[in-house]
Amino acid sequence: MDTSKETLGFGAVERHGEGADFRALVTGPGEERVDRVELHRPAVDPRSGRSRLRLAHLTDFQFLDPGSPARFEFVNKLAGLATMEKFFPGHRSQELLVPFAVEAAIRYVNELDQDGRRRFDMCLISGDSVDNTQGNELQALVAILEGGEFSLEDYFGVYHGVQSAAWEDDFYWHPDPVDDLPKRVLGYPHAEGLLDAVRSRHRFAGLRVPWLMANGNHEVLIQGMGRLNEEVAGFAIGGAKPRGVDIEATLADLPQLASAFEADPQSLFSRAVFEPIDANPRRAPLTRDQQAAILAGAGGDPAGHGLAGADLQAREGLYFSHFDAASHTLFICLDTAKRGGGADGFLGRGQLTWLEGELAAMSEADPEALVVISAHHGPQEIDYSHPGCVSREELLSAVHRHGQVALWICGHTHENLIDAFVDPAHPGRGFFSVTTASIMDWPCELREVEVFEMADGSLMAETTVHHFSYSPDPQDLSVQGLAGWHLRLAANSPYVGLGRELEGRPQDRNARLWLGPRG
Repeated sequence: MDTSKETLGFGAVERHGEGADFRALVTGPGEERVDRVELHRPAVDPRSGRSRLRLAHLTDFQFLDPGSPARFEFVNKLAGLATMEKFFPGHRSQELLVPFAVEAAIRYVNELDQDGRRRFDMCLISGDSVDNTQGNELQALVAILEGGEFSLEDYFGVYHGVQSAAWEDDFYWHPDPVDDLPKRVLGYPHAEGLLDAVRSRHRFAGLRVPWLMANGNHEVLIQGMGRLNEEVAGFAIGGAKPRGVDIEATLADLPQLASAFEADPQSLFSRAVFEPIDANPRRAPLTRDQQAAILAGAGGDPAGHGLAGADLQAREGLYFSHFDAASHTLFICLDTAKRGGGADGFLGRGQLTWLEGELAAMSEADPEALVVISAHHGPQEIDYSHPGCVSREELLSAVHRHGQVALWICGHTHENLIDAFVDPAHPGRGFFSVTTASIMDWPCELREVEVFEMADGSLMAETTVHHFSYSPDPQDLSVQGLAGWHLRLAANSPYVGLGRELEGRPQDRNARLWLGPRG
């Protein structure tokens, strides 16, 4: 669904709750396109441009193993405690369905690629693609990107988690017809057969567009925040899943436990009450080299997805570059995750030196080439005060220096946001940071970006936000129907649902980004 033509909003009430109603989604009018002229004020008609580059952007799937011991769904029970705010939401009612939302987004990108216009040069997937740094999460996600027939149980095992009727905790929404709080208070519906459909074998289409995947904090940290160590790695593959905490016994310690989680996740997990589950060695946390091997070995284009032949041993993270000759574009995928813990971005001096080298080499070899940076965090989401992190001035100076970087494509905040970064040394020059909303949380959107070369030599990047195609029929439990359930549940979320401002302002959604001449 092209939101410049039609949009999604709340429709009729499907089911009444004591405190809120569960509502259907309906289409509404499209959104106007906004001109962003912070860098350059155009003197040409936007229709006169020649397409130079077309991208699809997907981010923040948080593709998860829902039965993992290393998840803390129970923190949602601590809502209202300021010390726990950074952990919310620890659980979403739609999270079981994210594989089908990802598949619906892949199918939609494939359809856009065949729509008679310039085909996509690249699909950028900018981090938090998995949820909990587990090998089986990335393996299952790559299998969907490759396409074919399989069941998620092949990777995750038999599901025993908080949305199973056997869990017997009425705090969570259960698709099966059992009584629970979301049904009573929020009007959530029954969805009998949904869990069976999720566990069934499905045929996935596979992404037919070339793709590159950057690293996010959820790829390297427990729940995207907690530092990995041997104790928590052993806990992740074990046979006990946290059910909750003894609130009375733990309440006074919560501030300390919350602040310690980044450096030592076991500080919180050790206070939990546990439920026995099947141990699963495939849940072992990923090392950098294992992650690189899975991605480099994935099918599809480009071969190796930017990692084949990369000298990772000389680098402090999983960062790499790929030159696409057809579009005359250098793609630089940065790794902005903090290995020591914490969700904010980080970029060390070694990576900055590498980035400066890549930009200088491109400037010397081909000063007419475009450069697009893909990273999980935008420049505005990096914690420059963190020990070892470069300064904001150093980073922006490096990006501006050769004048070829046009776009910084990112995610992390689950919102649509576009920021202009003006080069102070060259007024009228700079780049735009383009943040796209997540697939996991509402508005569950992806973004199309097409760069045009104008008659006067300037560049303009046109961005369009899309919803993936889905079936609105609650009785439809096909892949498209399960994607529809994901959308409806995400929209009705009491934490980050429709109307929570993650959709972004009009100027952050469908926009023309006037870049001026490069170089």
